[in-house]
Amino acid sequence: DPGRVPGAAAHPLRGQRVALIQGNFDQRHKLDAAYFNKMQHFYVDTTSHLPSDVSLVFWPETVVPTFLLELPSFVRPLQATLSLRPTQVILGVPVRDDRDQFYNAAVLFDDSGARQRYAKMALVPFGEYVPFRDWLGGLFKNGMFLQADYSPGLRFAPLQTRWGKA
Repeated sequence: DPGRVPGAAAHPLRGQRVALIQGNFDQRHKLDAAYFNKMQHFYVDTTSHLPSDVSLVFWPETVVPTFLLELPSFVRPLQATLSLRPTQVILGVPVRDDRDQFYNAAVLFDDSGARQRYAKMALVPFGEYVPFRDWLGGLFKNGMFLQADYSPGLRFAPLQTRWGKA
Protein backbone atom coordinates (compact mmCIF):
# COMPACT_ATOMS: atom_id res chain seq x y z
CA ASP A 1 0.00 0.00 0.00
CA PRO A 2 1.62 3.29 -1.04
CA GLY A 3 1.72 5.85 1.76
CA ARG A 4 0.95 3.30 4.46
CA VAL A 5 3.10 3.22 7.58
CA PRO A 6 4.69 -0.25 7.86
CA GLY A 7 3.29 -2.13 10.84
CA ALA A 8 0.49 0.38 11.48
CA ALA A 9 -3.05 -0.82 12.03
CA ALA A 10 -5.45 -0.01 9.20
CA HIS A 11 -7.62 2.23 11.42
CA PRO A 12 -5.76 2.82 14.70
CA LEU A 13 -7.92 5.83 15.63
CA ARG A 14 -11.28 4.21 14.91
CA GLY A 15 -13.63 5.44 17.62
CA GLN A 16 -11.25 8.25 18.66
CA ARG A 17 -11.83 11.95 18.00
CA VAL A 18 -9.06 13.91 16.30
CA ALA A 19 -8.75 17.69 16.01
CA LEU A 20 -6.73 19.80 13.60
CA ILE A 21 -5.86 23.35 14.63
CA GLN A 22 -4.65 25.92 12.10
CA GLY A 23 -4.08 29.44 13.39
CA ASN A 24 -3.93 31.12 9.99
CA PHE A 25 -1.34 33.66 11.11
CA ASP A 26 0.19 35.96 8.53
CA GLN A 27 3.61 34.64 7.47
CA ARG A 28 5.22 37.99 8.35
CA HIS A 29 3.97 37.61 11.94
CA LYS A 30 5.38 34.10 12.26
CA LEU A 31 8.86 35.60 11.89
CA ASP A 32 8.23 38.49 14.30
CA ALA A 33 9.22 37.74 17.91
CA ALA A 34 6.56 40.19 19.11
CA TYR A 35 3.88 37.71 17.94
CA PHE A 36 5.39 34.53 19.43
CA ASN A 37 3.44 34.73 22.70
CA LYS A 38 0.17 35.44 20.88
CA MET A 39 0.64 32.43 18.59
CA GLN A 40 1.74 30.12 21.41
CA HIS A 41 -1.24 31.20 23.51
CA PHE A 42 -3.65 30.65 20.60
CA TYR A 43 -2.64 27.00 20.14
CA VAL A 44 -2.55 26.11 23.83
CA ASP A 45 -5.82 27.96 24.54
CA THR A 46 -7.61 26.43 21.54
CA THR A 47 -6.44 22.96 22.62
CA SER A 48 -7.70 23.57 26.16
CA HIS A 49 -11.19 24.41 24.84
CA LEU A 50 -11.59 21.29 22.69
CA PRO A 51 -14.21 18.74 23.75
CA SER A 52 -12.83 16.44 26.45
CA ASP A 53 -13.16 13.34 24.27
CA VAL A 54 -10.62 14.54 21.67
CA SER A 55 -7.76 12.02 21.78
CA LEU A 56 -5.22 13.46 19.38
CA VAL A 57 -4.63 17.04 18.22
CA PHE A 58 -2.54 18.09 15.25
CA TRP A 59 -0.92 21.53 15.10
CA PRO A 60 0.81 22.81 11.95
CA GLU A 61 4.41 22.38 10.93
CA THR A 62 6.65 25.05 12.46
CA VAL A 63 3.94 26.48 14.70
CA VAL A 64 6.36 29.25 15.68
CA PRO A 65 9.84 29.31 14.10
CA THR A 66 11.73 29.04 17.38
CA PHE A 67 12.79 26.25 19.73
CA LEU A 68 9.45 26.04 21.55
CA LEU A 69 10.37 22.90 23.47
CA GLU A 70 13.17 24.86 25.15
CA LEU A 71 10.76 27.55 26.42
CA PRO A 72 9.16 26.89 29.83
CA SER A 73 6.62 29.62 28.98
CA PHE A 74 5.34 27.28 26.27
CA VAL A 75 5.94 23.83 27.75
CA ARG A 76 4.34 24.39 31.17
CA PRO A 77 0.96 25.71 29.95
CA LEU A 78 0.72 22.95 27.34
CA GLN A 79 1.56 20.27 29.93
CA ALA A 80 -1.00 21.77 32.33
CA THR A 81 -3.67 21.71 29.61
CA LEU A 82 -2.89 18.11 28.69
CA SER A 83 -2.82 16.99 32.32
CA LEU A 84 -6.58 17.60 32.45
CA ARG A 85 -7.40 15.22 29.59
CA PRO A 86 -6.09 12.05 27.93
CA THR A 87 -5.06 14.02 24.84
CA GLN A 88 -1.81 14.01 22.90
CA VAL A 89 -0.63 16.75 20.54
CA ILE A 90 1.52 16.35 17.45
CA LEU A 91 3.16 19.62 16.51
CA GLY A 92 5.86 20.72 14.12
CA VAL A 93 8.76 22.63 15.67
CA PRO A 94 12.43 23.28 15.08
CA VAL A 95 14.57 21.20 17.45
CA ARG A 96 18.30 20.95 18.05
CA ASP A 97 20.38 18.09 19.30
CA ASP A 98 23.38 18.05 21.61
CA ARG A 99 25.71 18.55 18.62
CA ASP A 100 23.87 21.79 17.76
CA GLN A 101 22.31 20.31 14.62
CA PHE A 102 18.91 21.79 13.73
CA TYR A 103 15.93 19.71 12.57
CA ASN A 104 12.40 20.41 11.40
CA ALA A 105 10.57 17.87 13.53
CA ALA A 106 7.17 16.48 14.36
CA VAL A 107 6.93 16.04 18.12
CA LEU A 108 4.45 13.95 20.09
CA PHE A 109 3.61 15.86 23.26
CA ASP A 110 1.48 14.92 26.28
CA ASP A 111 1.18 15.89 29.94
CA SER A 112 4.68 14.53 30.64
CA GLY A 113 6.25 16.67 27.91
CA ALA A 114 7.80 15.92 24.55
CA ARG A 115 7.73 12.12 24.35
CA GLN A 116 8.98 11.40 20.83
CA ARG A 117 10.13 13.23 17.75
CA TYR A 118 10.54 12.54 14.09
CA ALA A 119 13.06 14.68 12.21
CA LYS A 120 11.97 15.43 8.65
CA MET A 121 14.15 13.56 6.17
CA ALA A 122 13.28 15.29 2.86
CA LEU A 123 14.03 19.00 3.26
CA VAL A 124 12.68 21.83 1.11
CA PRO A 125 15.35 23.82 -0.78
CA PHE A 126 15.45 27.53 0.18
CA GLY A 127 12.87 26.89 2.91
CA GLU A 128 14.78 24.51 5.17
CA TYR A 129 18.23 24.70 3.64
CA VAL A 130 20.08 26.73 1.00
CA PRO A 131 21.54 24.44 -1.65
CA PHE A 132 25.11 25.26 -2.62
CA ARG A 133 25.30 27.68 0.32
CA ASP A 134 29.07 28.02 -0.08
CA TRP A 135 28.59 29.34 -3.60
CA LEU A 136 25.27 31.16 -3.22
CA GLY A 137 25.52 32.36 0.38
CA GLY A 138 26.66 35.88 -0.54
CA LEU A 139 23.53 36.41 -2.65
CA PHE A 140 21.27 36.13 0.37
CA LYS A 141 21.74 39.04 2.72
CA ASN A 142 19.66 40.79 5.37
CA GLY A 143 18.15 37.57 6.72
CA MET A 144 16.20 36.74 3.56
CA PHE A 145 16.98 33.07 4.05
CA LEU A 146 17.89 30.78 6.90
CA GLN A 147 20.91 31.75 8.95
CA ALA A 148 21.66 28.03 9.35
CA ASP A 149 20.39 25.02 7.46
CA TYR A 150 18.23 22.30 8.96
CA SER A 151 19.80 18.85 8.93
CA PRO A 152 17.83 15.97 7.44
CA GLY A 153 16.57 13.29 9.80
CA LEU A 154 18.48 10.03 9.65
CA ARG A 155 15.71 7.45 9.94
CA PHE A 156 12.01 6.93 9.39
CA ALA A 157 10.46 6.75 12.84
CA PRO A 158 6.66 7.07 13.09
CA LEU A 159 5.39 8.58 16.31
CA GLN A 160 3.77 6.04 18.61
CA THR A 161 0.58 7.57 19.98
CA ARG A 162 -1.57 5.83 22.59
CA TRP A 163 -3.75 4.60 19.70
CA GLY A 164 -1.18 3.61 17.08
CA LYS A 165 1.54 5.01 14.85
CA ALA A 166 1.20 8.43 13.27
